[in-house]
Amino acid sequence: MKKNSEEIHMMVPMADMFNTEWDYNSHWYYSDLRKGFCVDATKDVAKDEQLLDTYGHKTNAEYLMNYAFILLDKD
Repeated sequence: MKKNSEEIHMMVPMADMFNTEWDYNSHWYYSDLRKGFCVDATKDVAKDEQLLDTYGHKTNAEYLMNYAFILLDKD
């Protein structure tokens, strides 16, 4: 994530609970204008539908070390 044009890493407690999916429906980022973390829907989200994000193409070892989860259907 970028803050003031600088790459940073941070934990975001509620957003870190989003499930990951290749067909994601949200995008999260730091807004210099708002001076905070933002989540925007990338498509219509129905009532009671999950917000989904993607952590990108990584190995399960990278997911585990960086995000504390693995994908069960991944080699």
